[in-house]
Amino acid sequence: MDITWSDFWSVFRDTIVPESLTVIWSLVLYGFIGILVTILLLVLGSRYKMFTRVNRYYNWAVKLYIPLIIIGTLYFSLQIGLIRGIYKVLDHETLPVTHAIYDQTVGRAFESQTQKDAYLNELKGVVAEYNYSAEALVAELKEDILESSVDSGLVDQTKNAVATWVIDSYKEDISSAVVFGILSAGGEKLGVSAQLSWSESKEVMDVLMETDAAQLENAIQEKIAEMLGRLLHRQYAGMRNASILMWALIVLLVPILEFWIYKRWLESRLKLREAAREPKAQEASTETPL
Repeated sequence: MDITWSDFWSVFRDTIVPESLTVIWSLVLYGFIGILVTILLLVLGSRYKMFTRVNRYYNWAVKLYIPLIIIGTLYFSLQIGLIRGIYKVLDHETLPVTHAIYDQTVGRAFESQTQKDAYLNELKGVVAEYNYSAEALVAELKEDILESSVDSGLVDQTKNAVATWVIDSYKEDISSAVVFGILSAGGEKLGVSAQLSWSESKEVMDVLMETDAAQLENAIQEKIAEMLGRLLHRQYAGMRNASILMWALIVLLVPILEFWIYKRWLESRLKLREAAREPKAQEASTETPL
């Protein structure tokens, strides 16, 4: 199932809107930060005469940097605030989305103790077949578990849509979370590593066979929640950094680069031209008509 516009609107309506105060607070906070940064940039620009040029028309054109700094800084600060607010809201929804991901993938494999034992025995065989590599288990689980069809109605439609999109987009990350969730149920206390020796894998599987389904489910869901948290933060950080980069390129780099070119090559020439024009202007003003 792909995320459609109706799914997106459902997520926005049922997840973002109820937590709108979080988004609004983030917008206010980052808007205030944007105002402070704008004031700082304008003060520094005035101090170093970045908005002043020798030529009159050139001087007028450079004054356009002032609205550019004001509008650009406020725009990107509010954009980052919006991204941050949505990230915080989605981060609060990690638990229900984690349950939805689990229900749509691994959950159906543990509906009974018999199924759980059969699955663990199969996993033990996979460990041996793939040279005891947890990375190989990721590839195996991605085919055996995550390629199954996704049923709707397991949770409410909003969380189901989000979970389905995460599953379709990040199969390998979810597979890794499932693998290390299973191993953590019996392996953390045993000190196992990603590359398991046969003795380690046998000991882990022996412990897992004695682990009840509820403990195993909790271990897997904890790893899925960790994966989802890292995923959300990675997406947020990428969008935030992109906004900061665009702000730096548009609001900072263009004025600074132009000012550097002006100070290095243009200012002295423009001053010479202005100096040459002054005597002519004075002569014209002192001439008397016949």
